[in-house]
Amino acid sequence: MKTFWRQMKRDIFCADRTMLAVFASASVILGILFALGGVNRHVVGCLLFPRGALPSFVMVLLWGVMLAALGASAALVRSSDTVPCLMSKNILLLLFLAALTLCYVWIPLVYKAASFFLALLVLAVLFFCLLAIFCSVRKSYATASVILAVFALWLGYLFYYTLALLLLN
Repeated sequence: MKTFWRQMKRDIFCADRTMLAVFASASVILGILFALGGVNRHVVGCLLFPRGALPSFVMVLLWGVMLAALGASAALVRSSDTVPCLMSKNILLLLFLAALTLCYVWIPLVYKAASFFLALLVLAVLFFCLLAIFCSVRKSYATASVILAVFALWLGYLFYYTLALLLLN
């Protein structure tokens, strides 16, 4: 456990802070742009929301935090060159980009098209994409793997939320 915390401190200390800020803020800004164009108030007004659904302000806030965390973990993997991982960094960045794109696609699928089954499929593909990234970075990048684990918990909630929307509507 001590080596894990030592590795996390090393990852954070050695990270390129400019790249970290750029990746995290770009992820959030693109998320905001997709959310602005991907929500139809009429569709949202007609939905029956499940128990345990977060208020919309909290949902938007958590989405922003999770997108920033995913962007930050991509920057941590990209900026660190201490230990090589199983995949090349360019392939990992493409997987991170695919994961971010799938996150952005989920918003209009649920709140504009009301296509909940397709949104569940997008979440499943997103989960497998994150699993591939996690398996590749878990030993080399401790901080990125912790962030990905937290993001996977967020995906678990989104899966419950989308499945409940599918069953209720």
